[in-house]
Amino acid sequence: MQNREYGEMVDASLRSRIAHFSYHALPYALGLFILTTPFSKITASVASSICIIFFVLHRFLARERRWVGRAGTYYGIIVAYCAVFTLGVIYSPDRANGVHEAWRQITRLMTPIILIEAVSREHLAKRYLYAFVAGGAILSGIGIFEAIFLHAFRPPTMWHPVHSANILLLCFTSALVLVVSQPNCRIYSLFSAILILAGIYVTGTRGVWIAVVAVLFSLPFLLPRLTMRNKLSLAGAVLLFVAIFTQTPYFHERAKEALSDIKVYQEQGQSNPTTSVAERFDMWKASYYMFLKRPVFGIGTGAWRKGLEEVIEAGQVPRTLIKYGNPHNMFIEALTTRGIVGLAALCALLGYPAFLALRGRIPSAQAPYAVLILTASIGFAVGGLTDTLVIIRGVFTSYLIVIGLSLAVLFRPAVSAQNSIPSA
Repeated sequence: MQNREYGEMVDASLRSRIAHFSYHALPYALGLFILTTPFSKITASVASSICIIFFVLHRFLARERRWVGRAGTYYGIIVAYCAVFTLGVIYSPDRANGVHEAWRQITRLMTPIILIEAVSREHLAKRYLYAFVAGGAILSGIGIFEAIFLHAFRPPTMWHPVHSANILLLCFTSALVLVVSQPNCRIYSLFSAILILAGIYVTGTRGVWIAVVAVLFSLPFLLPRLTMRNKLSLAGAVLLFVAIFTQTPYFHERAKEALSDIKVYQEQGQSNPTTSVAERFDMWKASYYMFLKRPVFGIGTGAWRKGLEEVIEAGQVPRTLIKYGNPHNMFIEALTTRGIVGLAALCALLGYPAFLALRGRIPSAQAPYAVLILTASIGFAVGGLTDTLVIIRGVFTSYLIVIGLSLAVLFRPAVSAQNSIPSA
């Protein structure tokens, strides 16, 4: 009997030590994960896995298991989204790819849950946000260096230019919100925003250029303390910025490529694969034919390429599209592979944080995070019209970091001294 009691005491002590270690190590792992997500794939991937392990260990081993009560609806939406994704694997003709896609979605969507539960104070959320902006500045600096000194084509070369541009878009949005909300570090935030904006420019990604304009134009109208006169003045300044931007040589070059591609597509019915502007029209046409087959639940998770092969064999779209594995539109991808149900789940996942930010009655201390949610949602949605951002590791993770940090603040009282993850 005594040996049994002794064994139980040792087991309880070991569980307590592991839970205690996980609790105190998690913030450092989160910091590394958030900082490196923009510019170091391997480091960020390893750090993300460590964060999940620490979080799960603490949740299962700690004596107390409290959750942030106000986050329940958002967690339910995440679970429903993952369930729709997983259900699509069952009837997918490409089940192996479907399992891979579903697993990646589930693990990535752990990010906002961990952040909401672990980031219990506003000052910690702000530090993480600065770290995220710093990571974006590093990525942008690498891209600018490659463009000027190495003459790289659409840098930074560590990412696909479209992927890097969308990551930088979210970093730029975060830096902008810090500029208007944190006067003590305004110079750092403004410098970072300008550097990141220059990095976005050298990527040559037209869809993100449009998203930047949408973010800049919407920001003045989302700032609560500005008078309408000031809002209109800032909006006018944005229009002036856009007018100057459209006169730059690189803009003319990229715009000329797009217009030429569309013209050739209209005249000859085929697109230039090197620009892929008009090819997106054929991708969306192929998705339309797939949607007609299974409108409610879609053709299956990860099955877009399989569906494309069938559409190509039927002669409905050019064979040159076979190299693409998604329709380059996250809403169309959801509608095609997971049907109307999948599109509704995606819209709920992206729209619920924006709904919370628009509800009103948000304390002034939390208002910048509501603005961040709205601007990040606008940028992500606009960028997602020309690329399937939810399946791109760095981009979707960056979006979830921004949303998770913001919700971690909004789901708590404006002044909170309470830890969300209790000590073991």
